[in-house]
Amino acid sequence: MVILAASIAGTVIASFNVNALAALGEEVGWRGYLIPALLPLGRVRAIVLVGVIWAGWHAPIILLGYDYHGQARPVAMLLLAGFCILFGTLLGWLRMRSDSAIPAAVAHGTFNGWMRLVPLLVAVGQPVHLGTASPMGLLGYAAFGALAVWLLTRAQWTKTSVPTKFTGGDHAGERRAHSGDQALAIYARSPLAGRAGPSSQWHPALAVAASSS
Repeated sequence: MVILAASIAGTVIASFNVNALAALGEEVGWRGYLIPALLPLGRVRAIVLVGVIWAGWHAPIILLGYDYHGQARPVAMLLLAGFCILFGTLLGWLRMRSDSAIPAAVAHGTFNGWMRLVPLLVAVGQPVHLGTASPMGLLGYAAFGALAVWLLTRAQWTKTSVPTKFTGGDHAGERRAHSGDQALAIYARSPLAGRAGPSSQWHPALAVAASSS
């Protein structure tokens, strides 16, 4: 029990520094660059492609037998690819919602740390079945699968900042509208836009949004 408690404490602490720093090396590429680059293909396609590429990156470890013990190698690769797609949905959402790869790196590092605790929960001498009762197996499929469905159908994926401060006078002092054409168009049509002074004083992006709405 003492070993388990110490391991949990160490995992929690390491998740936000050592593990996150190590995972950042991957997340800068997978989620920091690749997800935004592939988004023109569609959100789901981008997540699936990045998940498959991410699984391919770890293929040598799987083929050497370090994960999914007892599973045939092709089955192990399929399990890993599915997991990378489902878990990658959460990481992709964290990256796009925060506009940063750091939250994805923290989540990635946290998961890596907790995975190391799985053997401590198994009776001595018993095998660890990562293909079933583990976050990377069927148990993880159920949890991350349900979360992925919710994120793809219900969650907001972009960082939104709407106008929150206006000062008096003929020319409103501060206007903030960032997060895409929709937010800009909503603001351009609102009564607040009429208080912002002559159209020549508008931010160019607001003028474009207003003309296209």
